[in-house]
Amino acid sequence: KQWYQRRVAITAGKKITADNTSTLNLWKNTNDVLGWFARTPNDNKNRFIKFDIVEFYPSITEELLDRAIRFATQHTPISSQEIEIIKHTKNSLLFHKGGSWEKKDRTFDVTMGAYDGAETCELVGLYMLNQLKQHIPADLVGLYRDDGLAIIPKA
Repeated sequence: KQWYQRRVAITAGKKITADNTSTLNLWKNTNDVLGWFARTPNDNKNRFIKFDIVEFYPSITEELLDRAIRFATQHTPISSQEIEIIKHTKNSLLFHKGGSWEKKDRTFDVTMGAYDGAETCELVGLYMLNQLKQHIPADLVGLYRDDGLAIIPKA
């Protein structure tokens, strides 16, 4: 339990620092989205586009998490021990009726329903928003877990 709490503290601290030092819109709740909306241009030259990242949690691979961590290290120091802890928590096993179940090809998994999965999702989301800003200005796009909203010019 103590080791898990340490990992959660590491992830939460790094996520908050990376979020605060960037211009990316990683929303935490409805008020964040409404605040963003209030600051958007109010004219008929733009339209909204909403998007959903299908199967976001299970689609996060170890390679994608590595890229997200490398991105985060550009904004905040992350030690090799912290990276090892974050990655170790993705080794998921399921026990049922005395037997263990594992994924066929790997044990790496971002689980849903716990803080660890949500924080991993947010870390990868920050990386994805950083990639998106090459196509859409960072202040015109945002993400809440696997749901995104952007403003684009009308064609």
